[in-house]
Amino acid sequence: MKTIVLINSRAGSVGADGSRRMRSALSGVGLDHAEIVELDRNKSDEQLRRIQEEAPDLFIVWGGDGTHRSVLDTLGRHSSQLLLLPGGTMNVLTKWLHDGRSWEHVLWSVLGSPTPRILSAGRVDDMHFFCAMIAGVPAQLAIAREDVRRGELGRAIQDTGTALSGVHTIHLAATFGDDPGHPAGRFPTSNVVGALVGPLARSGRMEVAWHSLESAWSALEFAWTSFASDWRDQPGLSIRAADSLVVENVDGLDIPAMIDGERIPPRASLRISFVEEAATCLVARSTS
Repeated sequence: MKTIVLINSRAGSVGADGSRRMRSALSGVGLDHAEIVELDRNKSDEQLRRIQEEAPDLFIVWGGDGTHRSVLDTLGRHSSQLLLLPGGTMNVLTKWLHDGRSWEHVLWSVLGSPTPRILSAGRVDDMHFFCAMIAGVPAQLAIAREDVRRGELGRAIQDTGTALSGVHTIHLAATFGDDPGHPAGRFPTSNVVGALVGPLARSGRMEVAWHSLESAWSALEFAWTSFASDWRDQPGLSIRAADSLVVENVDGLDIPAMIDGERIPPRASLRISFVEEAATCLVARSTS
């Protein structure tokens, strides 16, 4: 059986010795000859295309939500033999798929009783997300968060200041619709708009959220907790189901946005739609 394992050593809980730890775990499940590939963020698209062309019998991915999103977006519609292992900081998607179990336990249990699981998603242009899309101030604060991760504290302070100015300068208008039983509608102007799918949507479809942050402190609090907990815990947040969403900046400026914790290029408008069957991955039969 041809097996390829993609490892993101920069993910929150993988680390520089990830290849060694993975090789040891693979030996324990009879996959000693699996090919291990280290993710190169500068060449990730090329790496994924190469893996798709090789069409492995089993493709294992160890990383965080952003890594899993990229893999699902590229390969999730072409292969059902895809196993996602939690290796990031939040692991929102894999906690939901595998009941919060450790990556070693997931590897062992899924290979023991593999079952395909169809995943829904949201789509922004030609990109899919499997947890959440956030537009507005929190997406700008994500830039500062990445600065901190790279150790660039001076730039982080500067980018945080730029982001917090958005509390009073970002004005987002959003229109939603298409959900059966709910008429199309328009949000009040706000500075945070989001779309929730998969593990964060209780309706089983896409849910849209909006919030108006009134101060720099409320923006910081929202951005921090939105990365660390269910969005529904946020005071003042409004949520409703929809199958489509259009977000525009009333001032005609580009909108900062992120999907599954990673920034996407800013644009003047965002058109988001719900995709009921967007990708397939493997889970253990007992957790499906």
